[in-house]
Amino acid sequence: MFWLTLMKIMKASAIYIMYLPGIQTKELERSEYVTAVKGSSAALHCAYLNKDLKLVLVEWEKSENRTKLVVFHVATNATTLHSERIKLEVNGHRSTITITGVQPADNGGYTCIFHTFPDGKIEGKVYLDVNGYDITTKHHLKRMILIYLAVSIGVIAIIVAALIIWKLKRKSSDHGQNASKKPPIYENVDNKDGKIDMHFKE
Repeated sequence: MFWLTLMKIMKASAIYIMYLPGIQTKELERSEYVTAVKGSSAALHCAYLNKDLKLVLVEWEKSENRTKLVVFHVATNATTLHSERIKLEVNGHRSTITITGVQPADNGGYTCIFHTFPDGKIEGKVYLDVNGYDITTKHHLKRMILIYLAVSIGVIAIIVAALIIWKLKRKSSDHGQNASKKPPIYENVDNKDGKIDMHFKE
């Protein structure tokens, strides 16, 4: 009983020491870049490679000012949110935060922090680039482009139809003119192959 209690105390102490700043912090080699449109949702992913490590705590914070966004305690399965627009998901050695209603102020770097045992803290960086125009403007631009294409196709169809009608009318008028150019027919005259052969009665 004594040894069991001692082991629990030692484990708790090791985990507490692991939380101290500057103790065995590793950085993930890969950094992720995410692009989002103002008003949309942005999903930021982070993961560490060694799946054998025991995950104790997960934190996400804004890199510039180290503002805490969300904290997840694995043992108690409790999540502490510091922003209503943040949703957290933890799946084994992976973690994802989803920022809803993205704003220009959300632009910048984010740090995911995995507190593991016995390796300590493992940090990863994710960069969010928020475009200047909002999602409603994007849909409006798409609608305007579709309308422009539809009008352009309609105008082209009208021009093509007008050209066809004009050519048909011109062809029929040319045919009428050619018919009017036939040589005149005279009495007592043989009209053969455009040659006039005249016969006179005695």
